[in-house]
Amino acid sequence: LTKDHTYYFSAFPYTQQGAHNERLGTGNVAKCKWVGNLTTLTINVGRDVEIFDLGEVTATLTPTAGGTPLVQKRTGDGAIVFAGVKAGEYTLSFNTVANYSTPSNQTITLQGGIPKVLSVQYVMSKKSLQNYSWAEIDTISKTGKAREFFSIGDTIDTTINGQPLTLQIYDFNHDQLSDDSGMAGITFGTKDLIYEKKKWHDSYNLESVNGASGSGFTGSSIYSWLNSEMPTQLPEGLQKVVKPVQKKCYQSVSGDAVNPINFSMKFFLLSSKEVGANFGSEGTAYPIFTNDSSRVKLSNNGSGSAELWVLRTWHLNESYPWVGYVSTNGSCTTYVHFAQKYGVCFAFCV
Repeated sequence: LTKDHTYYFSAFPYTQQGAHNERLGTGNVAKCKWVGNLTTLTINVGRDVEIFDLGEVTATLTPTAGGTPLVQKRTGDGAIVFAGVKAGEYTLSFNTVANYSTPSNQTITLQGGIPKVLSVQYVMSKKSLQNYSWAEIDTISKTGKAREFFSIGDTIDTTINGQPLTLQIYDFNHDQLSDDSGMAGITFGTKDLIYEKKKWHDSYNLESVNGASGSGFTGSSIYSWLNSEMPTQLPEGLQKVVKPVQKKCYQSVSGDAVNPINFSMKFFLLSSKEVGANFGSEGTAYPIFTNDSSRVKLSNNGSGSAELWVLRTWHLNESYPWVGYVSTNGSCTTYVHFAQKYGVCFAFCV
């Protein structure tokens, strides 16, 4: 330095203990101030796929040098704020929530007086159909994107009247909901046959299924069982998510079955058209049925041998109703008498 000369300087201290530079205007003039050793951490929490709620999210800040962890919580997406946090190094961790993978732990450094903002995302973890609850399956189905999670033919085990029952996915967005709100996201059906054989109609009194005022399948005993007694034999969680859909059924008109019309129902037998047969016109084929072998179903939920099973398609022959069926080899071309007991495969929509 030279005597009698004036010098100017700027100081730019920057420490974790809270010293902070505040520049004033232009030039090299600055002042320093003490802002303390506390700061604020804001964490914006979100999801990659907004199907399931996150529920309660817990963020934990653990000092790496030791000390008491700091915990903040919130419900669902949004900001978690740690205010008045001491400067230093921390490990940030999160709790586990259903249906989403837990964000990885990360080490962060907080500086006094300098707020920090982070974004953290919960990434949805897709599971097999068997590992979802019926409520979760219903949530996925309502999005209309169930095929992004599952595949036709995927199975899920449940029970009917205390006995094992394996269901499988027949198709996606196939059946029209009865309230005209769109298509049901998933159609399920039995993979094989239930333990109990049933008659298509219990009585030889044909008035309910025959004649100009008859209603075909919806007047049958098996329809009554499917939509009254049978649902009570299923787990409550499954009962709650089944949706009524429009299913085409033949009525008896002028002594024969013609021009199928829509009926609203929750549980139904399949029609000849739905299993890919070359007769009848009730609905459209489910893609799970591709050939004879795909239609073969075993008794006792798959533990028995191949067995004949009945459809909802019927016609009159000499004033007698005969019911469509699938044979033990999977062919579907003829009809059987309605008052005998046969294997049962039913379907429903979620």
